[in-house]
Amino acid sequence: MTQVSKEIKIRYDEVEKALNKVKTSTGLIGLTAPSIEGSNELNAVTKIIDINKDLVTLAQSYQALLLANIEATQSSVETMKETDEAISASIKRGHA
Repeated sequence: MTQVSKEIKIRYDEVEKALNKVKTSTGLIGLTAPSIEGSNELNAVTKIIDINKDLVTLAQSYQALLLANIEATQSSVETMKETDEAISASIKRGHA
């Protein structure tokens, strides 16, 4: 029978690296619609232009939401780390 550890270990440095990688990647999201306007006034071109503008707005909203979630996750991880350190210090004081 194997014994399962009840300890949860968070690798804070790895979490931070992953969050920073995602944060950096959000800057790579293309947020500009290509200009296909010109003398062509076809209805299809107008619809494509509108769709491209909507897509840019959606991408900007997604990027803002993703960055907000990254910040919230970083804050939570920092709080967990501080709590873990406080508990560890308390346990060490109790054994001293």
